[in-house]
Amino acid sequence: MTPTAIAAETAPVPELGMILRYVGLTAVSFLLLIFTTRAIGQAPLLRFGGNNTPLTGWQPITDSQLTFTLNLPVSWQAIELTTDPSAQTMPPLPTLADSFTGLVADSELLFLGLDEAETAVSHPFVLIAQSQRLTQLTAQQYIAYAQTQFPDTLEILDAAVTTNDLGQMKGQLHFNLLLNDNQWRCTHQFLPSNTTAFLLTTCADINQFTDQQTTFEAILLSFQPLES
Repeated sequence: MTPTAIAAETAPVPELGMILRYVGLTAVSFLLLIFTTRAIGQAPLLRFGGNNTPLTGWQPITDSQLTFTLNLPVSWQAIELTTDPSAQTMPPLPTLADSFTGLVADSELLFLGLDEAETAVSHPFVLIAQSQRLTQLTAQQYIAYAQTQFPDTLEILDAAVTTNDLGQMKGQLHFNLLLNDNQWRCTHQFLPSNTTAFLLTTCADINQFTDQQTTFEAILLSFQPLES
């Protein structure tokens, strides 16, 4: 018998337990790879371009459900209305909520951005709502629908379809809102995505709207749905 044959016969044979541990570790690694790949594929997608970069003195805000992102001045308060519904009682939010419900029953208030630095008059704000049913409408169809369904307390001033830097079509309306002794002027936008339609509304006291308009435009331009 040659030395090679003797060595082959005397070489240790791996134990069954060691083989099973190796197979188990390989299977776990393979499953982790699958889950990681799937998670990356399903993560919300931020489309770069347009107005994603915050201005000086601004900060990016993303909701906890990872459905949208936008930029706000650092002096503004960010409130998720799904976790802090008490903020929905601030005027004129109940009136706007009723107006959205009049449009579509599944409307839901998601987010409130509030300018706390403005104390002379009612706080300027941005309100974000959503509706899955409104995804059936184009921007032009939404404008026509809203003009016939909004209540008389909302005085529509103008309406148009616009396109942002990412090529997304938006329906936009300006309206006045009279509530008790206060009159608000608002910019309202309809932005459909793959799974939901967002309703963005910025409002300020009618005497302060012009001063806030540049800020409002920057906020609305920075808004972006996060989609898989």
